[in-house]
Amino acid sequence: MIREAGFDSTSIWFGPEFSQFDGDYRKNAEIAAMAGLQVDSAHLPYYGSSLLWQRSREAGDFAANIASAIRNAGDLGISCVVLHPHDVGIHPSSYGTALAAHLRLAEAACAAGVKLAIENLDKPGVTARLINDINSEDVGLCFDTGHSNLTGEWEILLAQNKGRMFSLHAHDNDGNEDAHLLPFEGTVDWAATTSAIEAAGYSGHFMLESMKPYPDNSPMPESAQIYLARALESAKRAVQPSAAFLTEDS
Repeated sequence: MIREAGFDSTSIWFGPEFSQFDGDYRKNAEIAAMAGLQVDSAHLPYYGSSLLWQRSREAGDFAANIASAIRNAGDLGISCVVLHPHDVGIHPSSYGTALAAHLRLAEAACAAGVKLAIENLDKPGVTARLINDINSEDVGLCFDTGHSNLTGEWEILLAQNKGRMFSLHAHDNDGNEDAHLLPFEGTVDWAATTSAIEAAGYSGHFMLESMKPYPDNSPMPESAQIYLARALESAKRAVQPSAAFLTEDS
């Protein structure tokens, strides 16, 4: 269905967060291949990612699970994995612990032959610092437009990571809630954003990370086909001022 709508790439969720909707990631990789879709990236599990800032058996188990997911992505031929560096409750005094954990994950990514893209969340400075301190050709930025619309400072983040942006999560919001809307359904300045992304040297896929908001346990107000058609048009409109992206239909 995604390919039929006009897209030529997709991303696969490797975590359990949406398994009730997405199903098994290995099966999804197989389906994507059969449909002729390139897998732009795999999103690693993120519930509990602040454990990377702790020293405990639970933290060790979480890190081992992430490293295993990275190896699985490599085995499936996926060239990039996206990591949330934290979720909630981190403290600056634990940065050394977090850096050590991320360095080990960077080593796992290098061994698996994949790029590790660290995503900007509510603390973009943390993402920039980790990428800088890890200082590896295999570690870079996954730039999330929706998160940047909530936090600001995105121009600085992109400038700091020029040539080191590996992946893009494109979606919109009203500046107050991480709603994952389609481009132009919120307040993101898409002309300025795509221009800054191009200046950062990114030439990969324009990967939408949007969803149709609807109340839990209620049917979607429109068919998947209609939503995908609107998604494709919004993506084309967003990238139109820029020649940076690998394809408009991504």
